[in-house]
Amino acid sequence: MKKLLTHIRPHLDDICAFWLLKRYLPEAQDAEIGFVATNAKGGDAHDDEDTACVGVGRGKYDEHKGDVNDCSTTLVWKDILTKVQIDPSERMAVQKIVDWAFLEDTGRLGAEARRSFAVPAIIEGYFDGHDRDSFAVTQFGFTLLDAVVTAQRNEVKIENAWAARKEFVSRYGRAVAVIGDARGLDSYAYNRGFDLIAIMDGSGRYHTYRANANTDIDLTPTRDLLAKIDPTAEWYFHHSKKMLICGGDHSPNTPISKLTFDQFVEAIT
Repeated sequence: MKKLLTHIRPHLDDICAFWLLKRYLPEAQDAEIGFVATNAKGGDAHDDEDTACVGVGRGKYDEHKGDVNDCSTTLVWKDILTKVQIDPSERMAVQKIVDWAFLEDTGRLGAEARRSFAVPAIIEGYFDGHDRDSFAVTQFGFTLLDAVVTAQRNEVKIENAWAARKEFVSRYGRAVAVIGDARGLDSYAYNRGFDLIAIMDGSGRYHTYRANANTDIDLTPTRDLLAKIDPTAEWYFHHSKKMLICGGDHSPNTPISKLTFDQFVEAIT
């Protein structure tokens, strides 16, 4: 595959399809990117042994030929999955992006709150602010999607950790405890109605209690208790009184907690 073609001023859908092809299909990795004008026939482009058309040409990766339940991203992804073995966790992360691109392309996300801050609006802004350059906006889109897939890998980690969660009623309200190192576990818990989350990573080198900022929780009693039951650890008590943190990336050299997971949970029960 020597060339990938789509229409001038590519949408998120087309950029994402290109990104998938170049990232996961070996024969497309070094393919040149090109752009054509559209017309009633789908543009002056067609698939051949050297060229793959995305969103144009009415070919394999162009949903405009009548694939009402697909978009160019979903068509590309389905084809990749028949050709390449992808790690299950990676596949789950990418599937989230594919589903998002489909919803966007079919107008399902058009009524989102703060729409002007969404990725499609950012892509449009970049295009308009960079001489309406289709190649430049595609490269920018690749950079955004590289970040998005990293974030979605983290979402998969959250979901895996959440599946083994421990729910309980703490002295502060409804609480949940989780073992995992995914970012954003606290927000995930708050969005599901929990007032407080206790997070411990799998290595035991990071412990944290985090209370929803919209509550009146004050973790001072737990801070005082930790001073007695975990005296050799260095616990940071945030000035909001809603976070207690021991260890982690920000403080790799601090004395870590000796609490087991059960003891860690018991400290707020």
